[in-house]
Amino acid sequence: MRKTRVGVAPDSWGVIFVQDEKQMHWAKVLDEMAEAGFEGIELGPWGFFPNAIETLHPELEKRGLDLASATLPVEPVNAEKLSASLKTVDDMCRLLLSFQDARHIVLLPEVIAKADWAAYCDGCQKIYEYAKESYGVTCVMHPHLTDKTYLQDPENWLTIETEEQIERFLNDTGVPLCLDTGHHVCCGGDPVAFYRKWRDRIPFLHIKDCNPVVREKMLRENITPVQASGEGIFCGPGEGMINFEAFRKELEDAQYSGWLIIEHDCYPAKPGCPLPAAKRDRAAMRELGLG
Repeated sequence: MRKTRVGVAPDSWGVIFVQDEKQMHWAKVLDEMAEAGFEGIELGPWGFFPNAIETLHPELEKRGLDLASATLPVEPVNAEKLSASLKTVDDMCRLLLSFQDARHIVLLPEVIAKADWAAYCDGCQKIYEYAKESYGVTCVMHPHLTDKTYLQDPENWLTIETEEQIERFLNDTGVPLCLDTGHHVCCGGDPVAFYRKWRDRIPFLHIKDCNPVVREKMLRENITPVQASGEGIFCGPGEGMINFEAFRKELEDAQYSGWLIIEHDCYPAKPGCPLPAAKRDRAAMRELGLG
């Protein structure tokens, strides 16, 4: 396998909002990311970490960290929201381009009315094309476990989380994918086989595992994804349901190079837990031959 770099996302520290009293201060999060041995970071919620070039560069440099990527939630699209998203893309891309290896924006989907599916796909395509053509930055869609309330009316609502839904999005757009191994298996998919099938559309990866006991509880008791995250549905690579040896072989066969981002979702983070978990995750990546 070509050279990969291992980074980490701030939701491994329970950071999912720009501001929240349950979250650690951004400087402490950066300190612990560096202590855990990661090479770079994903920005997470835009505005949680400093996003001015003159501020972020020295904060990362003094900790020996690089920037890997940014994230952008994409709501159901209308002209006003698309314009706002493109303005944020401008700001993100200017920051990303000031770093050597930061060339991806991870798009996060929302629950979508089926009647709005075509417009949503078109909006995502426009965001992708704008970032690529204007800045050479690649936007990638990140399917993930979402609030299951949409299943109460499956005739009218959907999202992008199951393999069927992901493939529908891939077939209806030219937008590449950020495969998140933990979310994928949690939503009933096989990340190894899926990567093998779609690897030419997957230039960016999030890495974590899924605890089968908590997953079974989530399905049985219909608890929310946030509750499941707080109870540890996501775990470090090699601690759950995924065959990471097989996954590594697929990456080797594809000659994957680039970032592997640990995204060990937890909210709220239990005091004292993120750093030891992050150190275990980083050690596991080395042991698995993933960087």
